Amino acid sequence: MSKSSIAALIISSLLAAPSLSYAEDQASTEQSPSPTDSTTTDAQNDNSTPASSESNNNEKDLWATKAWFGIQMLPDYSDDGENRGLRTSKPYVAVRSVARWYDDNDQDIDNRGEAGDERTFGFDIVMMGAGAIKDDGGAPDLPSKFNDISRSLDVSFYCDWAPSSFVFYPGSSLAIEFPRLGFVSRDKKDSDGNMVSKYARTGIVYRYFNEFDPIDRLIDISRSKSNPRYPRGSQSEAEPAITAQFAYGWYEEYAARHNANRFITDIDVRITKSLPWHFGVNVNSGSGPDDYSVRLAAVTPIDNVLKLFGLGKDAPQSTETE
Repeated sequence: MSKSSIAALIISSLLAAPSLSYAEDQASTEQSPSPTDSTTTDAQNDNSTPASSESNNNEKDLWATKAWFGIQMLPDYSDDGENRGLRTSKPYVAVRSVARWYDDNDQDIDNRGEAGDERTFGFDIVMMGAGAIKDDGGAPDLPSKFNDISRSLDVSFYCDWAPSSFVFYPGSSLAIEFPRLGFVSRDKKDSDGNMVSKYARTGIVYRYFNEFDPIDRLIDISRSKSNPRYPRGSQSEAEPAITAQFAYGWYEEYAARHNANRFITDIDVRITKSLPWHFGVNVNSGSGPDDYSVRLAAVTPIDNVLKLFGLGKDAPQSTETE
């Protein structure tokens, strides 16, 4: 069996796994026993540990972790740096963990921009291809072109904030990204033996949510004051249909240049409603040669991946009869 067939089989298995939607979550909440249907013993148990139960729900729902599996197309470079077009393919694998919520403001949330401030925290681990430079034979000048593609590991932590005036009804926002801190693996060790290059960048992030989302509207999750399963309007499970990031950053080392300043543009669009397929474009330009790529990836909750190995929430249980 070829590698492409194996990859297609894994992705199809992940997409076939059941995912949690807002409606399903609401239904499960409504089916839980109400106080009037509980026995005296149940009521006593509920009264003995209400705070801990709500705390567990909050912790469980505030963060959502998803896996991305796909393919990335990059330029094919000759040894002398000639760009032959997008003819090189590399695997694109990412694990992204995010916590996103909207503050309660006790105002009329039916009005535009009244969903409250949006706050997002995230942690990304991405394996991807990137432009690289082979041994230049000791040339005195800094290389002006890439002549190779390497596999890179990019790890970063970020937080961003959108004031309520930039959270638009029914489901989009424009946020300020505070310095994203991370590191990316080097193609080869530097003179000090370091295998990673640190970076920091800041910019703006636009997100658009629509009917593709498991939580359809900001108006729904803004009413979370009466729903303890979504504390403070948590919308971590919802995956934006469009995400556009524009940032300016500093790299410890980039394309043989130290303290390089770069402009980063990354646009991601969900292209199908029935399945979570995303198409993305990434451009990294500035001091030194420019790097760009396109990608196609499927997104699935990390629990679906863990269940393939008998791990994750409710892994031993079967839901086929439900």
